[in-house]
Amino acid sequence: MPASTDFLSTVVQLRLDTVCFGVIGTLGALACWRFLRTREAAKEMSCGWWFAAAGIVLLGVVGSERSSLRRQATLGEALSAFAPTYAREMERLGHAQLTAVTSPGDPARAAILAAARDWNALNRTLGELFTFRAGPNDQIQLIVDASVPAATGALPANSSSFRRALAGETYFDPNIIRDARGEWVRAFAPIRNATGQVEAGLVLGYPAGAWLRAIASSRMLVLGPALALLGSLLGLTAFVGITRRRYREHHETERQLHEAKIAADEASRAKSDFLAVMSHEIRTPLNAVMGFANLLGESRLDDAQRGYVATITSEGARLGSLVNDLLDLSKIEEGRLVLERLPFAPAEVAHEVLRLLQGRAQEKKIELRFEAQLAGPLLVAGDPLRFRQILVNLIDNAIKFTPQGIVTLFLQWEPGTGGMGAGELSVRVRDTGIGIPPEKIGQLFQKFMQADTSMTRRYGGTGLGLAICQRLVSIMSGQIRVESKLGQGSDFIFSIPLVPVALPPESPATEPEPLVAPVRPPRILVVDDMETNRFLLEVFLRRNGFEPALASGGEEAVRLSSHERFDAILMDLQMPDVDGYTATQRIRAAEPPGHHTVIIALTATIARGTREKCLAAGMDEHLTKPLDLRKFKQLLHKLIAGGAAPAPIALSSTGN
Repeated sequence: MPASTDFLSTVVQLRLDTVCFGVIGTLGALACWRFLRTREAAKEMSCGWWFAAAGIVLLGVVGSERSSLRRQATLGEALSAFAPTYAREMERLGHAQLTAVTSPGDPARAAILAAARDWNALNRTLGELFTFRAGPNDQIQLIVDASVPAATGALPANSSSFRRALAGETYFDPNIIRDARGEWVRAFAPIRNATGQVEAGLVLGYPAGAWLRAIASSRMLVLGPALALLGSLLGLTAFVGITRRRYREHHETERQLHEAKIAADEASRAKSDFLAVMSHEIRTPLNAVMGFANLLGESRLDDAQRGYVATITSEGARLGSLVNDLLDLSKIEEGRLVLERLPFAPAEVAHEVLRLLQGRAQEKKIELRFEAQLAGPLLVAGDPLRFRQILVNLIDNAIKFTPQGIVTLFLQWEPGTGGMGAGELSVRVRDTGIGIPPEKIGQLFQKFMQADTSMTRRYGGTGLGLAICQRLVSIMSGQIRVESKLGQGSDFIFSIPLVPVALPPESPATEPEPLVAPVRPPRILVVDDMETNRFLLEVFLRRNGFEPALASGGEEAVRLSSHERFDAILMDLQMPDVDGYTATQRIRAAEPPGHHTVIIALTATIARGTREKCLAAGMDEHLTKPLDLRKFKQLLHKLIAGGAAPAPIALSSTGN
């Protein structure tokens, strides 16, 4: 074994890190006590401080051991989960036809090698992937080796792990094994023939060095904070002891406590801003990924390439949805989510959601149905965005857990007493899927929970969707419940009180105004310090009939707007020289009387009050990344058409 691996193995096996932590903690506590004693401050401290220090040392030792065991179990489960999947693929590709002497040009062997190399490319944490059988003289015989580099020596004949796989057992061996390629921990799985008999075994190898580093890191993630906490406690012990002594002599302690309070407040604010900052950092590159994927999807692609783009778009939207779910949940739990009150038609929202999810349902060959018992063209006052969010989560969840069959959306309106006042809208999403065990139903609306932990690997998802649905329905003063039979499907039912809105009278028909030919394309100034974002918006604007100009910062945007006239400015907020707020204020101050340039904030920042701050600085609208380019184009058209444009403008209807 390499020296680094030997060292890590020694540390992990002998718990040297935990021993060092315990020794350092004990010596630190003794040093602190000695320090206080020499300054006649030890008597100021009660025994509770020293018990707390001893408790931190004990918790650090126990916590590091538990973290190590959990990390090993997690890594073992993850690697073991891949093995049966790859084994089934080997069976499907005809592994039973191969022998140790099968020609490399054999189609089945070539197909298996190609698939295995693809698996290795997708899962770069693996280092070994090969199959084996029991050969003559009870030796282990190598059949297919997709590892890089390939094995050069014979496989060990006395390994019990190989025998267990050939006996039909899926098994993870945490013991470090050395072969010609290095050191590994391995997962084993049986490969069966068409009759279900075990005909070979599969091995997935994970580098031992990475395995040991992961375990050591998990221990340090506990020991490090524990050591920092112990140091902080000992430091605080010394501080309090000395301060208590000095407080009797003078009042300097008040100033020190005030400074400590300021530091604590700053730490609290930093903690509160963490979610907003991380969201910004995720949304900025995601905006470029989604934007270019949409633009690429409109270019000339073959079917395979179009499928790749569709996958990028789908997974990008999924990542954006996850970020939004986390932010929504945070807002709800902090009481910051405010519902809008706008007129909307529930049936129209339902049709929109079904159209949105129709493609995914068709991929699984699932039929989507819609049934409604509504009072004519029902129009109600409420929050259409949050109502749509609930429908999307419930129907998407139904499609996910329905291998085949039907997903049906029911809407029913119950008017208020005497036909006046608020009524109740009942919604039922019914599927013919796998169903939910009765004992698991109570966990469905908890955060990060699913009916079965294995579902996370099989079906995907974070367990946030239903939790958000339950909280949104509750905020709307409604109730949600589940009815399910295992293996027969599930019904998710919720009802919310809503106030019906009268339909506006139809306006008399008017003759359409004649179209005005465009004098020039609208000029749009794109202001962003990231070249990728500028390029994305430039391509999108040109493709949709706009004339873009680019500025890499706020100072350049102010200079360009003072010399040229633009119909709109797309303004980033966070830029290194002059930020978007300041640039907007300077542009507004320099505008001639009677002229107003539309300024739209494009930012990944979702901190509370950002929109209000943008409007206060003089901007006309605030949009968050990643952008929906189709809706963005519609908004841009609307704002420019409603602004002080110098000439009639006609926008192209092509593009996103």
